[in-house]
Amino acid sequence: MYILLFLSFVLVSIIVIMLVMLLKNNRKRQPQVQENSIDRRQAYRLYVNNKMCNIQPLYSSTRGAAIICDISTTGIRIETKSDSLTLKSLLLIYFTLEDETFLLEGMVKRKQTVASNRDQYGIKFIFLNPAMEENLQKKLTSLSRKIAQ
Repeated sequence: MYILLFLSFVLVSIIVIMLVMLLKNNRKRQPQVQENSIDRRQAYRLYVNNKMCNIQPLYSSTRGAAIICDISTTGIRIETKSDSLTLKSLLLIYFTLEDETFLLEGMVKRKQTVASNRDQYGIKFIFLNPAMEENLQKKLTSLSRKIAQ
């Protein structure tokens, strides 16, 4: 009787160990998306040098100036001298590309301090209608062609 209990315990233990090993191997094979991964791109990103934009947090009436580091149809990375933006804050962004002004709403998704008085913010565009997204994509494509020449 005790021998049967012991053998069944050993058999169950072996099955559990094999299942755990299979699950670990399966997790290693599947690509995992990490929140802090380096490549967060969902769209083509155009790197811009010294292009200015204006920002206005929705919770404040004060406007500020920023430099556009890069831009895509899904978001923008800006650099400012002030520490006025907080994560998940909403803001309006005004900028001009090839003589066309864009007014977009965004949410601050990440913040990085690059110097003692300079911060970079990753901002995801929200409420971007399809026509505006298509127009922005055309401008980005046109600018990237000009830069490539």
